[in-house]
Amino acid sequence: MTQELKHKTWIDIASKAETVGMYGYTQKDADIFNSYPFKFLCEKIDQLEEQLEITRLAIRLLRIPKEDKIIMSQEINANTEDLIKPVKYYAGIGSREAPSEILLAMTEMAKILEQKGYILRSGHAKGSDMAFEAGVQLLKNKEIFSRHVTTCEEARAIAASIHPAWHNCSDYAKGCHGRNIYQVLGRDLKTPVSFVICWTPEGKEIGGTRTAIVLAKKHKIPVYNLALDNPCPIDAFVERIIKC
Repeated sequence: MTQELKHKTWIDIASKAETVGMYGYTQKDADIFNSYPFKFLCEKIDQLEEQLEITRLAIRLLRIPKEDKIIMSQEINANTEDLIKPVKYYAGIGSREAPSEILLAMTEMAKILEQKGYILRSGHAKGSDMAFEAGVQLLKNKEIFSRHVTTCEEARAIAASIHPAWHNCSDYAKGCHGRNIYQVLGRDLKTPVSFVICWTPEGKEIGGTRTAIVLAKKHKIPVYNLALDNPCPIDAFVERIIKC
């Protein structure tokens, strides 16, 4: 049975009653095509076709001269190196009240870190969060956990263990603190950032940023608070935190 005919019988005939009679098939034939054994057989045919294609490729490779194989291998290895590089994350967060010069520095840091292969995690809040986001050029290079992101119970439980007055938080506030957990540990809660860059008034652990700072310190993740750590010159600052 050809690939085209297989799809004609399985999809068109088995799923649409009005097609019975096409290719000389009856309703009984259509019932057979729609049955589990027939679908299972089609899946097996697909698998065999894939294996056959792999075998054909292997045969073609065997016929390639040794010199060409060496060149191909070098090209494959060069392209694969970028694919197997470990993914690096950082959290770029902070207060909505960060001064303008700090916001500009955050945007510049995000640009440099993206060029160095880092992925930003932030929360899309006004001020610090959006300043970091503005520096990231490609959508794939940032993970944004905004207030619209639904947080899991485990993330909320972690936030509850850190927050000093969890019982006074509204459900909305609890969700926001759960979002801060994602910023540090990732959505799977198993992929921590390499470091946290933030700004809080006078460098204090306050507001929503406090949850992320305390969690990071608990996991021995470096925290760089720009209210306490001068980020200028920015290039040198970024190089320093990457090397730590």
